[in-house]
Amino acid sequence: MPKLNTKSIAGVTVNRSDFGRMRPVYERLEKRFSTTLHLVATGSHFDQKFGASINEVRESGLPISEIPVTSELPMLSASQITAQLGQLFMELKPDFCLLLGDRHEILASAQAAMYANVPIIHVGGGYITEGAIDDRIRHAVTKLAHYHLVANQQCADLIVQMGENPANVHVVGAPDIDMLRETPVIDRVAFMGELSLKPDKDFILVTIHPETHRIATMAEDIKAAFAVLADRPEQILITAPASEPGADFIFEEILSLTAKRTDVVFRRNLGQCRYVNAMRYAAAIFGNSSSGIIESSYYSVPVVNIGDRQKGRLMAENIMSASWDKNQLAYALDAVLSDEFSASLHALPSPYGDGYSADRIVNFIRKLSKDSELGKPFYIPHKTVERIEV
Repeated sequence: MPKLNTKSIAGVTVNRSDFGRMRPVYERLEKRFSTTLHLVATGSHFDQKFGASINEVRESGLPISEIPVTSELPMLSASQITAQLGQLFMELKPDFCLLLGDRHEILASAQAAMYANVPIIHVGGGYITEGAIDDRIRHAVTKLAHYHLVANQQCADLIVQMGENPANVHVVGAPDIDMLRETPVIDRVAFMGELSLKPDKDFILVTIHPETHRIATMAEDIKAAFAVLADRPEQILITAPASEPGADFIFEEILSLTAKRTDVVFRRNLGQCRYVNAMRYAAAIFGNSSSGIIESSYYSVPVVNIGDRQKGRLMAENIMSASWDKNQLAYALDAVLSDEFSASLHALPSPYGDGYSADRIVNFIRKLSKDSELGKPFYIPHKTVERIEV
């Protein structure tokens, strides 16, 4: 039965990570009679090199449009997305555009919504990640967005500092935690068998992305990290890096490690269910993915956070940060895998919410007026400013 007189929401998903995190939100929006969801899939979803996660989006049963990109260069793919998505917005005329995160494709999507006069709801603003271009993209999307649904009070405070009206900034938690809570548990033996891992032996989950502020030294940094893994007794499970400049260095080291060790398993895209269960069963997480920061405390899994890509995020006590130095990385991995460290990690509080963010996001959208103002006055807490004559 078609929905009548509903609030129409255009969501945009650009990679495997954001789709997994936002899926609980999309599914709730689709089920409600008061909202109509139209999901647009673009970005690296279509790239075989990164696991062709478009298949997972298609299998979800959600209503989708597809905008494949034909260039790996961010400036060209961004221009394609802005043009094609803008045209789609002009046709669909959604009441709101719902975006998550800080990928360059999300900035392009925000530009498309702005040009099409569609108010933007941004989830996941206000983070600080000093080691990647994501920081600038995230803050740029914040300035284009009208409503901000954030993970914690630190994020909310930062967004208000950027001139956003506090009335439009809401702490809802991170939908990442909802994804963990709602993902089905796979039996450990069955999970290990699916991935050709030995069930009687521990494994380390590795997800390493480029540190886009250190491209000049990235090749040597990556070599140091993989040199540490080459000497470990545990099995290694590796997922593909993000589609960013420097990813080729990581792919080279992955191929080199798999050639040296028969107990290294590489999967370009584990899919949401397998990745969540990989975090559940891993002896440790090694890398610089946001999942090692935001989601890991839910399972109290030890984490070695490498470099500056995630610098500035709130970190729970299960995380030990290290530079790209080989000796530091080896020391950190030994430390987090120790019995003493593991024993200290029971019932960790998460700085990123309680796993019910999706309900709060959907309830917020339900209460929004379809006649939202497109204007965005810069918020100044103290409007009376003493003029200084010079």
